[in-house]
Amino acid sequence: AGKSSDITGDLLLLFGKMLLLLVVVFVSGRYLVPRLLAAATKGKGNELFIITIVVICFSAAYATQALGLSLALGAFFAGLVISETDHAYHATGIVLPFHELFMSFFFVSIGMLVDVDHFLASPFLILGLTTALIVLKVLTTATALWALRHPPQTAQQTGLALFQLGEFGFILAVSGLQLDLLTEAHYQIFLCVSILSMGAT
Repeated sequence: AGKSSDITGDLLLLFGKMLLLLVVVFVSGRYLVPRLLAAATKGKGNELFIITIVVICFSAAYATQALGLSLALGAFFAGLVISETDHAYHATGIVLPFHELFMSFFFVSIGMLVDVDHFLASPFLILGLTTALIVLKVLTTATALWALRHPPQTAQQTGLALFQLGEFGFILAVSGLQLDLLTEAHYQIFLCVSILSMGAT
């Protein structure tokens, strides 16, 4: 973003941090988290299990922020590690109501950020970008599944199910706005395209 005085050193440092993070995620996913969740399920009720999941997620988010990376990346890795354990379905069943609640907050808050005037000022640009996004994501997702030897119908259905902009896009867009890589007009176009693609999905 033009904020670095030593781009090579900063990139090497970032690479080192990511390598350290991946090692920690691998070790945690293989040895620490499964044992922790197994111990949490031995108690009566789900309270200890819920608290353990929350602590794992917040700890991972705090650790990545302490490394100079994003909170969301830590939460993502925590979810990834939990999903690979034997208790993934148990965790999903407990977290699902919270997921529905927070997804509602997420979509409402994104909708409140949109300036309708920006959409009305350039509707063809936004609709064109949305169409291009849909075509590109359907093709890349379907091609990836086809390369992994899944049936063509599965590849096509997956492409159609996943063509919207992901949640990480919002995190990157906010960072771009804060670092002056995006203007407010670009950010509004991004929001409009995101909402249209999610609505279409």
